[in-house]
Amino acid sequence: MLKEHHKQRKIYIYCDGGFGNRFNSLVTGLTISRIFNLDAVAVWPENNVCMATFDDLLDKELANLEVLSLEEFNKIESEIHLQPMIHESNGHLAAESVMLKNDLNQLYVELIKSDADILFSTNLIPPYLDLGLISTILDQIRFEKNIYEKVNSFLSQQETTQFFGLHMRKTDFGENPEHENGLRNLILQNPDKVFFVCSDSQLLEEELNKQDNVFCLPKNSYVEKLVDGEWRHNFKHHDGRNLRFNVNRTTESVKEAMLDLLVLSESEIIDTSHSTFLKTALLLRAKKRGLLKFGEHYGKHY
Repeated sequence: MLKEHHKQRKIYIYCDGGFGNRFNSLVTGLTISRIFNLDAVAVWPENNVCMATFDDLLDKELANLEVLSLEEFNKIESEIHLQPMIHESNGHLAAESVMLKNDLNQLYVELIKSDADILFSTNLIPPYLDLGLISTILDQIRFEKNIYEKVNSFLSQQETTQFFGLHMRKTDFGENPEHENGLRNLILQNPDKVFFVCSDSQLLEEELNKQDNVFCLPKNSYVEKLVDGEWRHNFKHHDGRNLRFNVNRTTESVKEAMLDLLVLSESEIIDTSHSTFLKTALLLRAKKRGLLKFGEHYGKHY
């Protein structure tokens, strides 16, 4: 008598948005795949919020991960039955949110409702995930070799190895003069401290880099507006997508942002915003310092 064959379930990890959002989706999806023995496939759209490909930024071979472009995924999506578990994709809430679960037991109950492959996406890491397990997943997620080389070269040219990190997000985060002036004063009132400043605003970096106790990483490309108008507003792109983030992050600008991210992760980071970019830097810093412990949950610290 032949044994019944059970198809190995796959989790298609849809990584969309800016890099911080994509990183969160990838880390969470890979963690869930490890816990529930699912085969992981990453879906990585190239669009205005991140034109860089997976291979432009990350080491696919080390991750041992199949990566599909959005076009490749669209070709097979109609052929596979998917159970959607999506927190946010392109700014729209949909399906069963992994973030609304209280713990892994609730997630498991959701997963076993179907034997279909899973379409998964989240722009945040669920608070109930174990930091030790996340740490083992981060061992798989390494940046492209050239990015590390540029960061190491830049840091070797600095006169100090101890510095504070300030990530000052503008553009689609809007203007906050009071908060921004507070960070300026922090720099001015602590001339004996060294600050690394990174921002998506060229003007802000150029202004603050004039201070003797500030250094910035030189860039050739910054985020630009995709169309005329505010950084955030609802509009329809010429390709038919409904968008609300009026940003155009070229491959070069995203790759240079990864240099900022890794330098920031080497600093004493000052918490300046709820940006997923900043949270990613904090997580990478904790990983380097051996602070991600089994038995402690992500939400306790982040």
